[in-house]
Amino acid sequence: MKNLLIAFTLLTLSFSNSFSQDNEDLLKISYFSNSASDLLVSTVKKQITDEYQLTQALNLMSESKFFYSLYIDSKNNSSFFALDSTNILPGVSVSGHFKGVVKDNQQTYGKEFFLDSEIDFSGNIKDLNWEFTDDYKDILGYNCRKATLSNAPGYYAWFTSKIPINDGPGIYKGLPGLVLEVNTPFEYITVLSVETITNDGYPHNDIAADNNIEKTTSIEDMLAKKDNFRRMIIAGK
Repeated sequence: MKNLLIAFTLLTLSFSNSFSQDNEDLLKISYFSNSASDLLVSTVKKQITDEYQLTQALNLMSESKFFYSLYIDSKNNSSFFALDSTNILPGVSVSGHFKGVVKDNQQTYGKEFFLDSEIDFSGNIKDLNWEFTDDYKDILGYNCRKATLSNAPGYYAWFTSKIPINDGPGIYKGLPGLVLEVNTPFEYITVLSVETITNDGYPHNDIAADNNIEKTTSIEDMLAKKDNFRRMIIAGK
């Protein structure tokens, strides 16, 4: 575990240093997330029959948001996904959200809040078993293809090969293009903007120091826990 903590800290420091040395090679992608996922929207529609109340509930779900930035160093294929701000409206309950995620070519480390629990997790790109579909759509002018996770029901992503970087928000990477949108059973994430960083400084460096490595959960176990909760919702428990 000590070695894992050292590796995680070095990864964060390495990305911070590369940012300051040559920031013209870095991309900054802005995203927001809310709880208007396919599963939760479908569940709310079954529970609320009054049309006005349903519209109000769905609006609240859509407008309660978490805002994130993804910083990508394409030279060493490392990235940092960080929570910037929140806008949670009164009366809205959110299942969870990422606090921050560091990724390199293989390893992923981060912190997430889910069902009032704080989860420190680690894993690698092999934890995500993507399957391509023949569905396409346009996002911000980019032609995107849909891929699903075979080991996580209800998870799918839209990625664009026009930006040939195998990264994306949160833990989602490993596709032949940047992930612009993700739907999970409890969260909907979509891109706001894609830009090149030219003169900003690296703004986030606390995830490694704050990560509780002694209680690290594997990404596979994290997905399994969420799938159990998804099954409970479907069963109406």
